[in-house]
Parts: sequence; structure tokens; C-alpha cells
Amino acid sequence: MLSGERLSAIRAKVNRAQCSQNKKSATLSSVSINGDRITERKKESFKTANSFIIRGKIEENETLTKRGERSLNCAQQRYVVVVNGKAHTVFTHRCRSRHCQNCQRIKAFVWQEKMKEIIPELSINFKNGKYLFITFTVKNPKITNLRLVLKCMSRAYAKMFQRKAFRFVVGGIRSTEITRGKSGDDEAHPHFHAIICLKTTYFKKENYLSADEWGRHWGECLEAEFKKEGLEYNAADYPKGFPRVDIRVAKSADGKQEITNKNIAEHGDQLINYVLKYSIKGSDLLKDGKADKWFWEFDKQVKGIRMIAPVGVVKKMLADLERDQFDYYKEQEKIEKLIADDVNFKADKAVFKKEDDFDYYMESKKDRFQYIIEAIEAKAYNYQCYYKALLSDHLLAFRSGIDGIIENFKKIKNTKTREGFEILEKAEMGLVKIQCERIERLQFICDALVRVGLYKKMSDFEYVNIHTKDKTTIAKNNIVGVMKAVEEKLLNDFNQDFMRLENAKSQDVFNTVVDRVNEKSALIKLVRNEILAAGAYAYDADNCEYIDLETNERLEVIATIE
Repeated sequence: MLSGERLSAIRAKVNRAQCSQNKKSATLSSVSINGDRITERKKESFKTANSFIIRGKIEENETLTKRGERSLNCAQQRYVVVVNGKAHTVFTHRCRSRHCQNCQRIKAFVWQEKMKEIIPELSINFKNGKYLFITFTVKNPKITNLRLVLKCMSRAYAKMFQRKAFRFVVGGIRSTEITRGKSGDDEAHPHFHAIICLKTTYFKKENYLSADEWGRHWGECLEAEFKKEGLEYNAADYPKGFPRVDIRVAKSADGKQEITNKNIAEHGDQLINYVLKYSIKGSDLLKDGKADKWFWEFDKQVKGIRMIAPVGVVKKMLADLERDQFDYYKEQEKIEKLIADDVNFKADKAVFKKEDDFDYYMESKKDRFQYIIEAIEAKAYNYQCYYKALLSDHLLAFRSGIDGIIENFKKIKNTKTREGFEILEKAEMGLVKIQCERIERLQFICDALVRVGLYKKMSDFEYVNIHTKDKTTIAKNNIVGVMKAVEEKLLNDFNQDFMRLENAKSQDVFNTVVDRVNEKSALIKLVRNEILAAGAYAYDADNCEYIDLETNERLEVIATIE
């Protein structure tokens, strides 16, 4: 939740005048300049989702029905902040379907941002690099062959850049776009859009490749891949004997400047956004708003196909990017930064439903700051559930590992030979190493729970749940930390067994419990000697006491019952 000080600071700067619009009838489009685009994408996905549900019910196909229901619920409600007239989605549930226009837009945006993130490094390493915008085509295949053709295109594209003629290519990225083939209702029109960075030496006369030369290389690589898959490739299908490759020098939006690594940060946004847009338009996906035979075949053909692929140094740079992890407190800062320059910003929940028509209607029931808080908490909730489950699983594995070490100590206590002792001691070191690795993972998970707003870190190894106040303590990831965890488990077991002595109802039961108590006592002594040997405990022989050198605490003497 936003801190009281932070919330007060924001409120002090903002004019809290109420919106004069009719709250019941206000739509996302009526309060934001980009509301129409957001709503249209939802409407297109809504139609596609319904198509899956209807077909699933007709065919009694549960998989199709679930896919449709998941897409139907995608972005059904979205928390939005409207700043300077533009709506920004703070949080919404996503289905991640390839046919969902909302999710494909988000995916495209992520790729666009990744490309923009590597531009500074690209500009430093290849400061004079220039760019080409290229479209690679192929003869329209039958929709039933689309999958194989896409695979051939991907492999041909990769192999083409391995040829000597393309040694001047620094790197680039390409995306796949598919439209309905105009030459036949049973065809598709797949093509690649690519932005390619080239060394300036490429543009010298002896190194330069014309569009036809690009086309020949593309055609040769395609033909080889088509033959591998048993597909027909006929050069006579193309006017020049090879597929058309459209090559243009990449230019700024106004067409006045050629894009280079010196100015791409300033002028390259539009081109990058165009190349990394979508795989198929919503208007092309359905025919007259309905799923037809072409759509259902398309759905089968594109399953698992990779639509975006980098090449060259761009591929490595993108792979080296750190994954952007959700941080509850950074999300607060992002929102504060977003609304800082608009005192009249609006925050609300847009709900897709039917009143006059299917549209995003603004809920307008709460204070706008409450909507911001709810949005961040809703976004954090999924991460919190994931890491809580992960923590539970890893704590279970750690406890199981402690039990394994205790079993090994039992064997050490009972071993009679030097050889057996050495084998068991080696096994102990292996078990301790595994536990140290588990502790590292536990600490990572607890730190993640801090990052997503559920835990507060009290010290390097102690965390507290903000809501329940429950504490989670992680052992130190070294032999002393692991052995102290073993000691703690044995002490708990010892105390529980000792308490059972009072309730023993027969001599046999009493003797059995005494044996267990004495065994635990002996094991505790073995473990404390291990910690003593590691230099973390001292031993006071006069009082038969172990002393924890870190805390100067004298440990309880665990006696054996005679």
C-alpha cells in the first residue's frame, strides 16, 4: 500500500475536483484519446473468444471452450490512469493468446522496448552503422502448408545471413506478418519485416548488394529448405525467378533523415514499432467478424511457431538484457512519476460490459487514489501467490534435507570402523552443500516476496509477513548455519520426547521414550562438536557447557537419562 506520507504528498499537489461527466455513461473512449484503440482491440478479441466457446460447445471440445473463456476474461476489467488525455493501463489480467489483440499489442510493446534498450550499446559499438528496412516475401502457400512454409522461411532467413555476402551485417530483428491471401480463399500471405544494421563498408560499390541480389540469396536458401520439407519450389512462379525482397534505406518518420546508430534513438521509434507490431491484424483474423474455415486452419498451423527473431549481435544483446522484475515499490514510483505533470489526472476501473453497447464503462465508485492502490495490489497479488507457493515447496525440501543429515549422524554414531566413518563424513559434507544451495534459493524467494510487497526484511536472514506478522527465518548458508538448523530440529524433537515421559502409561512405553531421548541427546552432542570444530562454539569443560561465540550465550546442557 502507498505509504501515508507518500499519499499525502501526492494529494497535496493534486486538484481533487470531481469529474463533471455522467459517471454511469462515461466510457474509456470518452475520457481518453486512445480509448477507441484499446476498446477496438478488446472487441476484436471478444469476437474471437466467442468463436472458440461456440465451436468448443458444438464439438464438445473442452480445450477450445477453455481457450475461449480465458480470452473472454482477458482485460475484462482494467485499472487505468488517464494522464493528459491518454489512458495508461496500470493492471489487467491477460490471457496471452496468440489471437488476442490486447496481449499481442503488449507483447509487441515489450519487444519494442527491448530493442530501444539496446540501442545505446549498439550505437557505442557500431557508431557508424546504418539501417535497412527489408520485407521478405514468398509465394502464397495453401493455408494447410503454412506451418511448414513458416519453418522454411525462418531457417532460410537464418542461413542467408551466414553467407559471406552478408558479412557486413551487424545484426537486426525480424517479425512475421500473416494476412489472408488475395489470390485464393484457401491461401495465406506470410512475409517478414526486418530492420537490419549494416557496417558502412557495405555501402561501398564493391560490397553493395542490390535488391535482386538479396532476392537471389533469399530464393536459394528458401529453395534448399523447401526441398528438405518436400515442398514444391518453382522459380517460374516469380517474375524474376526468385521471391521479391523489398529493400529501403531506413528513414525518419518525415523521410528527411537516414537512420544510423547516431540518430536511431531520436528518429527510429516509428520504424522499430512498425517492424515489431503484430503477427496478424484483428480484421484479417476473422472474416466479417466471424471465425471461418481459414481461421481454424490458421489456428492449427501457427501453434508453437516463433514469430519474432533477432540475428547477429542484436540477438546476443537482447539475450543479455536483465529480465524486468516486478517491484511493488517501483510500481508506486512509476505511477507517481506518471501523474506528476497532470494535476487533473483520472484513475478508475474500466469494465467491459454491455449497457447501450459492448464497451469499456468507467466504474467511478472510489477515490482515484484508492484505484491506484488497488491496481498495484492486484498486480502484486499474482506474484505473491507464486512466490508463497514456491517458498512452501523449498522450505519442505530444506526440512527434508535436515532430516537426511540427522539420519546420517545416526549412522555416524553407530559406525564401528574408520573407513565407515570417513564415508559417512564425506556424505555429510555433500548433504550440507545441498542445504547451502537450498538456503540461497530460499533467500532469493524471500527477497522476491519483499520486492512484491508481502514481506518486510528484518535482517539478512529474518523476514516478516506484513499482513500476518508471521516470521520466516532462513539459516545462514554455510556449514555452521546448516548445523545450527540441525541442532534446532534435534532440540525440538528432544523436548517433545522429554514431555512424553510424563504421560507414559507403562514401563515399556517409558523405556521406549527414554531410548529416544538419549539418542537425541547423543546426536545433539555430535552436532555441537561439529559446530565447535567449525569455530562457532566454545566448550566450558568445568560446567560441561557449549558457548555460542556469536551471541556469548551458554547453551542448555542436554543430559542423558540413566
